[in-house]
Amino acid sequence: MKFKPREKPSLFIILAFFLPGVFLIVLPVYYFGKVVYPLVMWDTAKGVVTEFVEDPPSDEETYFVKFSFTGTNGKQYIAQTANAVGTEYREIGEEVKVFYDPENPANAHPGFLLLSYSLTTLFFPFGLLLIYLGWPFHSKKE
Repeated sequence: MKFKPREKPSLFIILAFFLPGVFLIVLPVYYFGKVVYPLVMWDTAKGVVTEFVEDPPSDEETYFVKFSFTGTNGKQYIAQTANAVGTEYREIGEEVKVFYDPENPANAHPGFLLLSYSLTTLFFPFGLLLIYLGWPFHSKKE
């Protein structure tokens, strides 16, 4: 029995493989940029964890971390993480590396949160595989 490739892939193959594959490629590239931009373009400072603010809508024990740091202009700033985290790895008074936008120092992130996006890079190889499986332009072999 000789295998003949299809003329056109079915809509199911494109929807089930190709489009999710594109999504799984775009997602880690976006988050990679979200991590690299502050690392490259923003200033760094040493900060101190000052407080844990409870995340009220959460069922788990998660908190927003408030931290203070001194900018390159000598001013003291207090910022809060945008994402809630557990307290098991952080303590009040702990020193953290802070990445902040020099034009808007209120936009600051502790270094430990920037690395939390790195797990999305695991999606990249799966995205490549799905794109390969659902590629709508396979050439017809004779």
